[in-house]
Amino acid sequence: MFAQLPPLRSVRTFEAAARLLSFKAAAQELHVSPTAVSHQIRTLEERLQVKLFERHTRAVVLTPDGEQLARIAHQMLRALSDTINEITCRDVPLTIGTTTAFAAMWLVPHLAEFHSLHPTLDVRVKADDQPVDMASPHQVDLVIRYGIMPEHDPTASLLFRESLQCYATPAYWQSITSPEAMPATVMGTRWKNPALPPVYDEQKLRNLFPNHHPITIREFDEENQIIQAALAGQGIALVSPLLIETPLANGWLVPMPHEPAMNATAPTLPGLEYYLITPERSRAHPAANQFTAWLNGKLSENALVHL
Repeated sequence: MFAQLPPLRSVRTFEAAARLLSFKAAAQELHVSPTAVSHQIRTLEERLQVKLFERHTRAVVLTPDGEQLARIAHQMLRALSDTINEITCRDVPLTIGTTTAFAAMWLVPHLAEFHSLHPTLDVRVKADDQPVDMASPHQVDLVIRYGIMPEHDPTASLLFRESLQCYATPAYWQSITSPEAMPATVMGTRWKNPALPPVYDEQKLRNLFPNHHPITIREFDEENQIIQAALAGQGIALVSPLLIETPLANGWLVPMPHEPAMNATAPTLPGLEYYLITPERSRAHPAANQFTAWLNGKLSENALVHL
């Protein structure tokens, strides 16, 4: 039935060259020489007895026959790749790269739910506040980044826009609002990553407490350090509610008190964004797609809860 089909290697080489419109770029993707790509495509043209490319000095252009074959070759290889991934990657770990705070305070506590939905998938978390090298094929399958999502990166998709609020223990709020009030300590993050823009300055913090003077400002390198300090009663944590779901649910930390008669809401500062990087190699990975769908669903629920 398939005796007339050319070798898969030739088809794969042709698909890469047709998609990239470059023999050199195809060679880099396939880890072979440009001469080897040119030879494979010429052999394929001779076997099919059709011309697939118009060769110019600095470029190659698909012929009409080449365009037709390129569409089918891409669909065939994508379907083949999806199927192979599905039947061979069931026991291969899915590695998620993310920040230390997001891993410790949100992702790891929620992973049990994902495992209950997908018990055969092994998800591993690689926490690091330094940017992951996405060019390395052995680093991570997906990356959850924090900052400002790049506008023209096709691999990036927005997960969650945070707002920063003030949280402390009930006893701490009482201590700074009593007649013998002590000075309030407000704790913010000093980013270790120099590429992250600051989300507050001293004046913005003081504006959150217009009726309370003075305040002391302390800074930590990581958000989870701020949360632990707040839990220990050392001050007010300026953090995203995304990261303190468990302390909030248990009443260990509570938002800034407000006057009910004024129908006031807790003051907030705009934060940064959590966004997902999905490299090309992960787009056909069934486990990566399942994790992405679950992650988007969970963070959408969180966004609605904190509107």
